[in-house]
Amino acid sequence: MAKLKMGTLLIRGKSLACVVCQSNQFYSRQIKMQTTGMTFFDIDWANKSAEGAICANCGYVHMFADGGLEWTDKGANQ
Repeated sequence: MAKLKMGTLLIRGKSLACVVCQSNQFYSRQIKMQTTGMTFFDIDWANKSAEGAICANCGYVHMFADGGLEWTDKGANQ
């Protein structure tokens, strides 16, 4: 597995807390958004990506499709 970057996350200026455990530490990762049509034609590679924020405490995956994210303290590789 590739090294992921960890930090805190702001969404349009507001701090994100995990919806499950309320932690504010997340790993960043690009996530492919699969669609039935692209899968049917075997061209999944053409699907759009979302930015994922994976909770460092419980592992819950938060997905953001339209940007507006600002990472802080990001840079310490884990």
